[in-house]
Amino acid sequence: MVSDRLGKTEQLDLLRKFSEYASVISKFINSSSSEQTYTDELRAAQYLAALNDIKVTKLSRFSSFEWDYNNDYVNAPANVQGAKLKLNFSKYENIPKFIIVELKCLMHVIYLNPKDFRRGKRTKSTIKANSLISQFKGGLRFLDSLFKKLNQDGKEYVQFRYTSLSDIIQSDSRRGGF
Repeated sequence: MVSDRLGKTEQLDLLRKFSEYASVISKFINSSSSEQTYTDELRAAQYLAALNDIKVTKLSRFSSFEWDYNNDYVNAPANVQGAKLKLNFSKYENIPKFIIVELKCLMHVIYLNPKDFRRGKRTKSTIKANSLISQFKGGLRFLDSLFKKLNQDGKEYVQFRYTSLSDIIQSDSRRGGF
């Protein structure tokens, strides 16, 4: 076994890292099918690593807090350059982290394949980043203000309760004052 070859210092280092992995270990230990859970967790970790490594712009990876499209549109008009070609996801601190990841996936899918999200016969096969960014900023501002109100119930509870956009129900919007 590997632990047989570890010295005292290495074993202590390993034990000190337990808290970093406690939630994953808890799922693994409490599962009735621990081998399947381990396999699923491993696949999920590999998937997340691959997802985070996707290059969404010339300057940004999926894992980046800010997606900057400025180098992708070098000849953009002056009124579009700069902030209109950037989206800083960290500004929306009230939105649960998993929902931010979900929204990043949606945004990048729309950017790569906009035809699937438009109606009509004369749909374009591309979408300009500044158009997509402005739409997403509006949606992110709405969700941030909604979750700010919902966080009054306790941020930890909200982070646990809302693990997907589909978890938001109409009554949540009413509670948020919308």
